[in-house]
This record gives sequence, C-alpha cells and structure tokens, in this order.
Amino acid sequence: MPLTYGQVFSVIKSALHSLSRPADGGICFIAEGANTMDISRSMFPLEHPRLRLDAGTYATMGIGLPYAIAAWEAYNAPNAKTNSGSVKRKKIVAIEGDSAFGFSGLEVETMARMGMDILIFVVNNGGIYFGDSNTEEDWSEKHDKTKRNEPGLRSWALGWEVKYQKLAEACGGLGFFVRTSEELEKATIAGFNATVPVIVNVVIQSGKAEKAVSCSHRLFPLSTNCSQSFGWQVAPKRRPRKAYL
Repeated sequence: MPLTYGQVFSVIKSALHSLSRPADGGICFIAEGANTMDISRSMFPLEHPRLRLDAGTYATMGIGLPYAIAAWEAYNAPNAKTNSGSVKRKKIVAIEGDSAFGFSGLEVETMARMGMDILIFVVNNGGIYFGDSNTEEDWSEKHDKTKRNEPGLRSWALGWEVKYQKLAEACGGLGFFVRTSEELEKATIAGFNATVPVIVNVVIQSGKAEKAVSCSHRLFPLSTNCSQSFGWQVAPKRRPRKAYL
C-alpha cells in the first residue's frame, strides 16, 4: 500500500527529532501546498518562535522555496544575526506538495549555486489536492485520451510519479526517490546531514476520486480517499428560480 500523509509526516518527524531536538530549535520548517501544508502544520511541533513559514491565510503558492532561501540566509549566512533557540545554525526543511513545488522548483539551482544545504520533501500524490490514477496503466490510458482531445486526465491531474529529485541532481545536489517508510527514514537522515540541496521525492497514495465530493462537514482524514470540493473544480448546484408577479 502506498504511504499516506500521516505516515510520511510521522516518519519525517521521528527521524528529524532523533537528529535535532525540538527544544534546541535547530530546524526551521517551510510548508507549501494544499493538504501537505495544512496537515503538516499540526504534525511538527515547535518550541521556539520564528521557526515555521508557510503560505498563511491567503494560500499563495510559489513562496515555499523562496521562503526556504530567505530562512537559510537569515539564520546561516556569515553575517546572520537572527536566532531562535539554543542552536544558532538551522537546518532549513521545506515540505512541499508536488503541485506547489512546480511553482518555483528551479530555485533549487539558486540553492546549489549559493551553497545552501536545504532539505526539500516533495510529497507526490500526482495531482492538485489528489491524483487521478492509482496505476501507471490507468494514467497512461487517460493520457492517451487527453492527447486525442477526448475526456481523459482531470483538471487536477499531474504527471505519473514525476522524478522531481532529478532536479537536485542536475544542479549538483542529492536526490532520493522513495516509496516506503524505511526508504524515507534513510533519505531523511542522509538529507539532514548533507551539505548540498537535497530533494526527497515521496510517492504517496493518489487519493483518486471518480468525482469531486464534499467533505466540508468534517476534517480531511489522513488515510481516506474522500476528496474535498473546491469552487474551481465543482460547479455549484443551481436553485430553481421562482417567478413573482
């Protein structure tokens, strides 16, 4: 079974905490995405201020990697004066959804060029909020239909298991492609200790739904295929108009 958001964040948290205690304030977290950002907010505890940045109330995408660069400069540059917690030098950890990563992914080149050892996790479910396929065969069939201008991939679908980690490798960093908890734990430890930018590309369950359905009456579960409805994906139901004389 593919990993879930909850499993991924649990493994990352456990591995990071074994390397840097929250009480020391040695990690600054950046989060960007939809489910990735929302769920991660409650999964990574902080004991000091100024150690988490994310898209905030307006959910602006594209700010994750620029925030990571700014945080690295603020805490780790030669003339850095910012501090929080007992550990002066911070490990900058960016937790990105695959769609969110696409907005500013080339900033990895900036990180490599400037010698920034930032650790990036791309939580890859193959879509925006959720993917469109559970198998490569299903995705390829829909992709062929899309190319023929027939109903195929949904508006929220992305490529099948895109190898985002290769972007880090192309820039002189390290890349890891993981599917299991064991692989994720090893990649997290290696990425934390690396002195170059690292991308850990984590494949998780797609959360595929045949149609967008609403879960607005309760919190989004960590291990379910229930999908949220959003205005740009789901047309509102039309109410019949009454005629008045």
